[in-house]
Amino acid sequence: MSSRPVAATPADGLPASSPGWSWHARRDRLLGDERFQRWASAFPLTRPIARRRARKLFDLMAGFVYSQVLLSCVRLKLFDLLAEGPQSFPSLCHRLELPEAQAHKLLAAAQALELVERRGDNWALGSLGAVMVGNAPLVAMIEHHASLYRDLADPVALLRGERGATELGRYWAYADNHEAGALDAQRVADYSALMAASQPLIATQVLDAYPIARHRCLLDVGGGEGVFLCAAAGALRNCA
Repeated sequence: MSSRPVAATPADGLPASSPGWSWHARRDRLLGDERFQRWASAFPLTRPIARRRARKLFDLMAGFVYSQVLLSCVRLKLFDLLAEGPQSFPSLCHRLELPEAQAHKLLAAAQALELVERRGDNWALGSLGAVMVGNAPLVAMIEHHASLYRDLADPVALLRGERGATELGRYWAYADNHEAGALDAQRVADYSALMAASQPLIATQVLDAYPIARHRCLLDVGGGEGVFLCAAAGALRNCA
């Protein structure tokens, strides 16, 4: 009989070096076990973690609904209406041109997302809805994403290349296009408008973080509508 020690193996017969016996594999099996899930949800020390992860998973499943609620609010100009002040429910139904049942569904969904809130018998802006008022860059990006959602209606077909031409492919006409330089202004007009609308989101942060006044010349590569250059000029005037 050999005197060499024999390596211990797991109860399921897998060698310790097997991928099935790795720490990650054990974790995955444990997290997928229904009995463990019930225990973790009930045990006081693990309950907050279980609930937080359940919430994250729910957000993944409901993310498309969240985005559509936001898009509906933007297209119905709900934030602009509430920026005038708290509104009664009948008034909102009239101004949104929605039946009461449908208006209630929208407002309840928007309230859950902190886009709107109840103030007594009236509806008003929520903490996130207030940020949307007059925020042209965010509105432009939200409208733009509607094309992406349509392209992702069948994500598996898109990944397998079975989708054919996509809306974003037509929108971003210069992408993967060796003839991009030959595109006429009309083909890239929508893209230029979106970049011009969304550029302030980045320009302000860049100009706040970097002392651009130390330079005498600035080259904006691919400047499009020149929004960043205009923002930089404004920042320099404020420094003068």
